[in-house]
Amino acid sequence: MARALISTPKLILADEPTGSLNSIQGEEIMEIFKGLNDEGVTIIQIIHS
Repeated sequence: MARALISTPKLILADEPTGSLNSIQGEEIMEIFKGLNDEGVTIIQIIHS
């Protein structure tokens, strides 16, 4: 995730970004995505659940 955010992208393509995380870590990632989206970053997320 750090590598994806270091260049301040305008678009993030996330394929199962929380798939291998526990529920607390998954919630933290989703909060980061929400904050980024509030700042104008477009996030396309693919999940299977």
